[in-house]
Amino acid sequence: MRAVANQLDWADVPDDVRSFVSQRQTFVTPERQYVVHAVSVYKKVTFFLIVDDLDTPVFLPAWVFSLTSREIPSDWICNAHLGDEVELVIGPDFIARDLTAYVSLVDQEPETLDHFWRYRSTKGDRSREDE
Repeated sequence: MRAVANQLDWADVPDDVRSFVSQRQTFVTPERQYVVHAVSVYKKVTFFLIVDDLDTPVFLPAWVFSLTSREIPSDWICNAHLGDEVELVIGPDFIARDLTAYVSLVDQEPETLDHFWRYRSTKGDRSREDE
């Protein structure tokens, strides 16, 4: 999956997204394409896992992006109703396996981040593609 960052109007953030984004903490470049490494639905908001402009894997609301490729990698799994208001996670097993796996990436736990970078390098994905 790939998505391009939208030109955002920070005065017009939807109410359900507002608590998950801020102009000072959303590090993506408008019109730049990003690889989506997982998808989640938390508190009824859809999120894309991307590597932002600070080279950090982060879940950002889908509102920030427009999909340019909807192709889902063959090794992704889908897990629903994980608990703690996480309704859905689609992605590699080490992220989507269960609530603990998902939260460990959200919390930027070092072992999970190491796994993420190894996984990403074996897939040959770049975090951004300026095409």
